[in-house]
Amino acid sequence: GTTTMTISTANPAEPTPSDFYVIGGNFIEITTTAGYSGLITLGIEYDESQVDNEESLVLFHWSGSEWEDITTYVDTVENIVYGEADSLSLFFIGEPVVLPVADAGGPYLVQVDCSADLDGSASYHPDGTIVSYDWSFGDDTSGSGVSVSHTYTAVGIYEVTLTVTDDSGVQSSDTTMVVVYDPDTGSATGGGWFWSAQGNLKSDFESEGKATFGFVVKYKHEVAAGNLEFQYHVGDINLKSSSITWLMVSGANAQFQG
Repeated sequence: GTTTMTISTANPAEPTPSDFYVIGGNFIEITTTAGYSGLITLGIEYDESQVDNEESLVLFHWSGSEWEDITTYVDTVENIVYGEADSLSLFFIGEPVVLPVADAGGPYLVQVDCSADLDGSASYHPDGTIVSYDWSFGDDTSGSGVSVSHTYTAVGIYEVTLTVTDDSGVQSSDTTMVVVYDPDTGSATGGGWFWSAQGNLKSDFESEGKATFGFVVKYKHEVAAGNLEFQYHVGDINLKSSSITWLMVSGANAQFQG
């Protein structure tokens, strides 16, 4: 019989796995008029100049409904990827996508109407180059750059996202928090209790009882200060705060961290 191999950059099947590059952008269609039964052993050559990590290469086969990994061996001397398939159709050699690593830094603390300096310089790529840094500031605005400054005009806790893109168009994101506070805005005082059910205390799964807490937090000379105490008598727990990092008051709501 006659066996034919056709190479094309067009993919007539379903999209390839998103976590793999198609080496050379090439899809190989193999057909034969020969009869066969059982598994077919295939070896497809690759151009090592198009590959970063030869040992990670994977031979994919289109089964008719999905792309399947059929790899059995990678010959890095002869530049051939071997695999076994039960039919002949489309194949491609893939290399795992190496993602850039986004690092948005933070969490950040800034006064309202003052500039927050956000730093994404700790982002990196283990096997490529980051070409863009895009920020979403959490207040329906955005910016770009390795490091950016942004001014928040309202007190609140904002979720900020940094998305980095590499030279192959692959992206990854990291989210951090920006706490925007007003040192001239009031204080927070309160207390309460809740019932701690069985299983909550890891040192004694059978214990249950009332847990109480109280707090007084305010700004003194633009520095957050105060106390928080938590008690759970059944578990012989009594916790007291050692410092307050920030206080954010917005209307009837207050949040603080320490």
